[in-house]
Amino acid sequence: GRFGDVSQQVRAQAEVMLRNQQRLLGLINQILDLAKMESGRMALKATRVRDLNRVVTQVVAQFESMARKRGLELRTSLDPRIASADVDICLDLEKFDRLLFNLLSNAHKFTKQGSIEVATEVAEETIRIRVTDTGIGIREDQLPYIFDRFRQADGSASREYAGTGLGLALVAEIAKLHGGTVQVHSQYGRGTSFVVEVPRGRAHLPPSAIVDSNETVEGETERTRVVEIHEGASDLGDDTEALNAEMAQNRVPTRPTILYADDNRDLRGYVRGLLASTYNVFVAVDGKDGLEKARFYRPDVIISDLMMPNMTGLDFCAAMRRDVELRATPFVLLTAKSTLESRVEGLEEGADDYLSKPFSPAELLARVKNLVTIRRQHVALKRELLAAREIQRALLPPDRVSLPPVSLSVLFRPCAELSGDFYDVVEVGSSLVFYLADVTSHGTAAAQVTYLVREAFRSSLAEERNGEVSLATVFERLRRRYAELKLPLDVGIQVAKVDLTTLQLELVRANAPAALCIRPGGYEALSARATRGLSAEPAVANEERPEVLRKRLAPGERVYILTDGTYEFEAGGRQFGMKRLLGLLSELTPSTEGDWRERAWSRMVAASGGAPFTDDVTLMCLSVDARASQS
Repeated sequence: GRFGDVSQQVRAQAEVMLRNQQRLLGLINQILDLAKMESGRMALKATRVRDLNRVVTQVVAQFESMARKRGLELRTSLDPRIASADVDICLDLEKFDRLLFNLLSNAHKFTKQGSIEVATEVAEETIRIRVTDTGIGIREDQLPYIFDRFRQADGSASREYAGTGLGLALVAEIAKLHGGTVQVHSQYGRGTSFVVEVPRGRAHLPPSAIVDSNETVEGETERTRVVEIHEGASDLGDDTEALNAEMAQNRVPTRPTILYADDNRDLRGYVRGLLASTYNVFVAVDGKDGLEKARFYRPDVIISDLMMPNMTGLDFCAAMRRDVELRATPFVLLTAKSTLESRVEGLEEGADDYLSKPFSPAELLARVKNLVTIRRQHVALKRELLAAREIQRALLPPDRVSLPPVSLSVLFRPCAELSGDFYDVVEVGSSLVFYLADVTSHGTAAAQVTYLVREAFRSSLAEERNGEVSLATVFERLRRRYAELKLPLDVGIQVAKVDLTTLQLELVRANAPAALCIRPGGYEALSARATRGLSAEPAVANEERPEVLRKRLAPGERVYILTDGTYEFEAGGRQFGMKRLLGLLSELTPSTEGDWRERAWSRMVAASGGAPFTDDVTLMCLSVDARASQS
């Protein structure tokens, strides 16, 4: 404020910059120190310390506020013999201060409840400093590696506690520089104890490492230091609920909604600030929290960090893609992992975009804007598909029609929102006329064809006189009218008529599978010569009339008319096939009317091993009452 008033918003941003600058400076200093120690260029400046307990007390005092905030008991157990004139202790106070500070920082990071104790002890030839906590502990298989640089005990991408893996490596190097050692004892889930042991006296140190060897120091190590523990997600998330509640209250319905998941509070605030002027922005502390909030807020775009506790960004993205309601939501990974392998892995899990940190704010805004546009186009298309689906379903007749002595029931399982299979049933005089069609498309085009074929079929039937239906004539009219529409979609179709009095069945097959007749003790294929289906091609001169197959149905017989999706699906490493379909249909003599459909479908699903069907499955069953009498 030396150059004028600073607003609260500007002050908050300045504090973010200062805090992260200090964190970065600390990391750089640790890396430089490790590099110097590794190359043997780190000079030790050891002096005689008269009261090591005072040194320890001063470092511990810096953590008292942090311990109270976290509800931890922070205590010391100091050996009074430390201050005795007979105990000669020679240390580089600046480096030893850093060693103890790193051990206490580590203990606070991994201890959520209980206590932390710092103890000193005079042994026969050494001095021991012990830091003990009741934290999460370390798995036995990870103990040999915890002093390795750039490695944490839990090295997974979803680890709960962030860090660089430098602190303990530096502790080990400082102890070694003093001619000492550091050991760790831990029980996973119960706590950890680090024991630093350095020799008494100065004989173990080279003369060049001893400064003012005839003097002693009181142990003054006070300095300005930021005590900051990089917490787990649960500690960093205490701002998200308040921010989200505020956003929900001020949400602008006309604005797109963004969800941003990151375990770093400063970055959450920064990205939220970038987007808040244009979007409704909600925040989450990790992938698990993000998935819950995505299901609640239904965002237009999700932005997520990659390496987070509890659930990584990759796992978050994969869970999104498995969720029927969320799978179409654009997903952006925003992460410091910028390798080609990381990018490919992210895209393979279903991410729509990948942006590396540090990122350009303008680039982030541009990418989000593009994805929001795509999302809105998708939502609009989804609405059109839903409307078209309702129209298509409204055009289809009931899936069961009973006109004694026959009944017609339909197993209809579309593989997509809009089916490429469709059918119609019309009662004309004493006959039941129906068709089953299969268009070479799905989506809105299939819905359009459903309507156009239905209208062409019904208008063709309406031209028949006195209730007499010539199936060949009706089919030729239908084919001609469809050709006049000039649609680039071909339709395979079977048109059938059954006389309810005589049980005479007539069938025209146009670019479609043969119908199957199942009777007690056997079956037969009703394979009339196939003619060409419905298409934009006009009628050919002197084209033969379609062949009409005629068959008198007997009581108890069932005729199945089907589309190719009924048998052309993966089952046990090969297509299900017509032979297995025949076997299935032969076993479906209904104990109750209509029961065959669920049994047939469950057996198909079992045969496919639960794999999704890539084509529609439609079976029409025309069955004759076993008690019917033939005229």
